[in-house]
Amino acid sequence: MSRVSDRKNGLAKLKEIDKNKNDYLVIHYSCESFYGLKGKSPKITSIAIENLEYGQAHLFAIYKTAEKMKIEFEQIPERYPDIEKSMLDDFFAYVSKNESKIWLHWNMRDSIFGFKALEHRHEVLGGDPEKIQDSKQINIAALLKDVYGPEYIADPKMQTLMEKNNLTPKHFLNGKDESEAFTNAEYYELSLSTSGKVRMFSQMVNLAVDNNLKVDTPKKQLYGTSFQGYWQRFTESRLFKPVSYIASTIVGAIIGHFVTQGL
Repeated sequence: MSRVSDRKNGLAKLKEIDKNKNDYLVIHYSCESFYGLKGKSPKITSIAIENLEYGQAHLFAIYKTAEKMKIEFEQIPERYPDIEKSMLDDFFAYVSKNESKIWLHWNMRDSIFGFKALEHRHEVLGGDPEKIQDSKQINIAALLKDVYGPEYIADPKMQTLMEKNNLTPKHFLNGKDESEAFTNAEYYELSLSTSGKVRMFSQMVNLAVDNNLKVDTPKKQLYGTSFQGYWQRFTESRLFKPVSYIASTIVGAIIGHFVTQGL
């Protein structure tokens, strides 16, 4: 697809999101480090979800589930599979109740880190996960790439974009920090980071919807240098509506004149 087509498709998605924000849920999760597991799937520590329109948040977390199960914090490591299974049971029950929703996420796209990874982990623990259809998922990272171009912000894109837009969550942990937090059984801190990232992703989407997201894309990369690109740039400008109105008025007047003369 061309740069113009990508941008038009991305803008159409943002417009649809803006019209029906209540239909969209923003999701993110944290887990054990991917490395050194010798073929085993990483344990899930927390899953945060936020309604895009109302900001209502839901948190499924190991420490919360353990407390509900009357398991002491010090016992969590030895009881982890039971706690994780119960947490994922609750999460997928929530998914089942929200089957009509569309899920906004940041690169949750495969069996390593994504919806399929959550489903697999639940199955490993003996659960029967509710599948979220691919058509009900929108990758925020890919959406922003369509709207603003592949080089819209420097790598690592999530962290650079949140810093550029002053959206850094108070309890933000990067991948290395999360790995260390899990090793140190800092489950509460992990859940705070996960919740903060979901809030940040919601803000990013809303800024993009309002055309207020700060990115590094030059105009040439945003639209391309083809005639179609320049035309698309003009149609998105503030001048397009008044100019098109004046032009249509003039054309209408000319046509009206000739019609009158013909009568």
